[in-house]
Order: sequence, then C-alpha cells, then structure tokens
Amino acid sequence: MASFTTETKSIKEMVSYGLGKFQTEFFLQAFGVVVFKYYETEVKLAPMLTALGLIIYSIWNAVNDPLIGFLTEKHTTPFTNKY
Repeated sequence: MASFTTETKSIKEMVSYGLGKFQTEFFLQAFGVVVFKYYETEVKLAPMLTALGLIIYSIWNAVNDPLIGFLTEKHTTPFTNKY
C-alpha cells in the first residue's frame, strides 16, 4: 500500500499561487465580458445566441482537447514528438 506524504507550503507560497490564479480568472472573466459586449453591440447578435455559441464551443472543447491529447500521445509525428 502506498503511503502519501503531505508537504506543507509557506503562507508566502500559498499567497503567490492564489494571486496567480486570481489574475488568470480576472483576465478570463474580462475576456468573457468583452466577447458578449462585442457580439451584442457590433454584430447585433442576441445575447441568447451568443450564450448558445459559447456553450456549444465549451462542449466541443471538452471533447476535442482530450481527443487531440490522446492522439498526439499515441501517434508521434515530427510535429508532435514527446520531449
């Protein structure tokens, strides 16, 4: 049976990880707002259609990313060599 050890992190290290995650989430949310504003004001697309498009994209991305990852791990080519 494997034994698991826990490694304690300093407060400074945990804060740095938290700030990094906060920055990432901030920019992702800001991008989401800009996308909706652009499609509503410039393209004149209904907000429900914009939301539907983002939902479809998210579902496609949830299927596509693991599939591409699997294929690049199994079938190496000059463009997808393992390092």
